[in-house]
Amino acid sequence: MKTGRTLILLIIPAIIMTACESGPRVQMAPGFDQTPTPIKAQANMMGTPVPTRVPPTPTIEPLTLDNQVYTIPSLTLSFYPPQRWDLLTESDGYVKFSRPDGAAWFEGAVESSGYTLSDEAYTKYVNNLLGSLYGSTKEYQLLDREVLLDRIIVTSSFMKGDQQWYAMDFFLQRDRAVYALSFQAHELAWNSYKDKFSQIIDRVRTQTGYLKDDLVYVFRKPYQAPGGAFELYMPLGWELVRDEEAFPDGVVETISSPDGEANIDIIVLDATQRLIDADIGQISIGILKERISKDLRVLADDVLLDGRIRVDWQVDKTGEGGYTFFWLNGNDLIILTYRHTSDHKGLYQDLLFNIGDSLNFPELVTE
Repeated sequence: MKTGRTLILLIIPAIIMTACESGPRVQMAPGFDQTPTPIKAQANMMGTPVPTRVPPTPTIEPLTLDNQVYTIPSLTLSFYPPQRWDLLTESDGYVKFSRPDGAAWFEGAVESSGYTLSDEAYTKYVNNLLGSLYGSTKEYQLLDREVLLDRIIVTSSFMKGDQQWYAMDFFLQRDRAVYALSFQAHELAWNSYKDKFSQIIDRVRTQTGYLKDDLVYVFRKPYQAPGGAFELYMPLGWELVRDEEAFPDGVVETISSPDGEANIDIIVLDATQRLIDADIGQISIGILKERISKDLRVLADDVLLDGRIRVDWQVDKTGEGGYTFFWLNGNDLIILTYRHTSDHKGLYQDLLFNIGDSLNFPELVTE
């Protein structure tokens, strides 16, 4: 069924839904005169670079790494942070440090892919993540990409407001864990700091044995269906493809896992003509069989309180399975399908349910 910065996780507070631990837990570097105010529990967000107020000519002091290792609360990632930088956010899967004036910062993140991805799927994951985080960034340029035996390192530039910034993003896969470190610096600080950033990367420690199941594709961004019929949160490392040619009276969008084993299909069609001689169930089941398999077998169906119809289905020959919702939103027929192959079925069943729980209807119109 293969249809289907910074961290690249550029993780700026702007895109992800994952709860933080209260903190800080970091051991402060020499030179701190007082303990900063504890960080309150907050939601972590990952997103594209946003304008940051930075002095026009920041004073660039030498960057010195702490001699005490920092470890995130989940114990899965450790590194030596810069001295005298502020710890802004930390959780089981994410941490962010920043210079006090905001002229440079870096973050670390870890999430689970559920199992070890193939080289092809892992490359897609990284590319999808880059697209999610930099796709709308102003004047983004890829400056360098190194694919080494155990890591991928991407260097890029972009604009924040009217100021030039640079980033170094580091990716590492260990078993079912994907680690990412991202460094951003104002152009006046970049040349002074980039070598130290590389030193942090070279001394990173990973402990995948502590990885929890609740970190499976935990970094997500909001997705809005065509026409604004509904919203949900999709993983940053998954791909979104739009097909405007599949149906002359509508559009199809597919959200796919890096390995192609799990998809979310969104079909939005003009219902005014389609429902003249057929009901919504006939139309929707017919489209499912056309797109998935003529051997698709309906296992169960139900009418929900909000008017949506749910159908659970399976294709016996291939083992592919899933469930579909269809409903009317004004003159639009919406068909929303969560589907997975038989490979890693347990992983993707639970994950798709989790993603489905983020569904909301800001402009749902029922008739």
